[in-house]
Amino acid sequence: MHYNQSWILFLSLLNCFSTYLLGFSKTNYKNALNTVKGFLFFSLFVACVSDIDSTTAPPPLPEADFDLEIVVNSGRLRKAPSPSAPILLELAKGTALHDLNQVSNHTTQISFGEEQFDEPWLLVRTADSIEGWIYARDIANWGKKMASPQLRHRKHLQSIFGSAGMDRLAEHRHAWESVNSATHLSNVYEKGLVLRDTFIPQLEKKSYQYNGIELPDLFWIESYIPGMVPQLVAEGTVYYLFFDYRAWLEKAKATTGQEDDRFFQLMVKCFPQDSIEYFFPAWELQTWDYGGHNLLGRGLAYDIFSDLAQFQQETALFSEPIESLKDQFLEDVTRDNIHFWEPDSLVIPELDSIIQANWSIFTPTDLIALKTRRIQLDSAEVHGINFNARAGGH
Repeated sequence: MHYNQSWILFLSLLNCFSTYLLGFSKTNYKNALNTVKGFLFFSLFVACVSDIDSTTAPPPLPEADFDLEIVVNSGRLRKAPSPSAPILLELAKGTALHDLNQVSNHTTQISFGEEQFDEPWLLVRTADSIEGWIYARDIANWGKKMASPQLRHRKHLQSIFGSAGMDRLAEHRHAWESVNSATHLSNVYEKGLVLRDTFIPQLEKKSYQYNGIELPDLFWIESYIPGMVPQLVAEGTVYYLFFDYRAWLEKAKATTGQEDDRFFQLMVKCFPQDSIEYFFPAWELQTWDYGGHNLLGRGLAYDIFSDLAQFQQETALFSEPIESLKDQFLEDVTRDNIHFWEPDSLVIPELDSIIQANWSIFTPTDLIALKTRRIQLDSAEVHGINFNARAGGH
């Protein structure tokens, strides 16, 4: 009842009782008037209290306070994140839920008819304050009425990388989208290297959870981690993250400054096949899943490090990734039991040229390692070195 309605009721009652009092004699008038006054005061009090109750009672929870809703005919709220855990509630389609932002650190493969899902479990709370775990396939954003791939993908990523990883991923995306200069992009790239190296073990752990079962499709991750792409390695048994240098080069072209353009052009030169980083740069030829042959003797390594050395003289940007790339080359060319694709008549002259160039990119310690390898090439068999693998040589 509204406040104005209370007064209308009071005035109506007053009018009725005034008419009623007119029928009394003077002797009884005073007593009747006291009775009426008491009755009217009580009526007004009840009306006002009724009015107060209607305005101060807690309103129903607004829809905006809910995060999720059930989009299947019967969603099962479970005590633990497992299809074998006890069922707490059967939730009808449209049931509103609070997202408690906790996701299982594993996913579960479940088939519904001909469809197969591989989703994590979400910790949620009902409007009645009952907490439990719901399978991600069963929910959508509140008000959407149907499951959203984006929501499920984000929850899947959270199950792989954790909440802290999702925060770092959000920072990376924001930095990628707002980058405007070569210096800024250099910083984003170097932080991206750290992020990538953090995510790789978590992706590997995710892959191992399947224990020989065919891995699910996780290539959609590319849409959520700018500048990186997932690939299957180890004979298709493990997901791994690599940089997509085409994407970085396009980003560099949109910034001020030319240093980032030149750097990513050099990285494309290091991975010319598809511009995607891999375990085997241009100076290595992969011939089996876990290894291959060194291509020293084709002039590729000399050209790449000549360009990198000149680049390093002109700018301090990207110094850490250049150092890492140089270390990888040294490791590749000086490793034990190395197999060169080209004959010694080509390999030795290129290595001599690299040593004689004396680029600042190589430290004195690096040069010692290269010179030691050069000496070993003169007695290759003793040191387990093989040449001319392309011709079947040993």
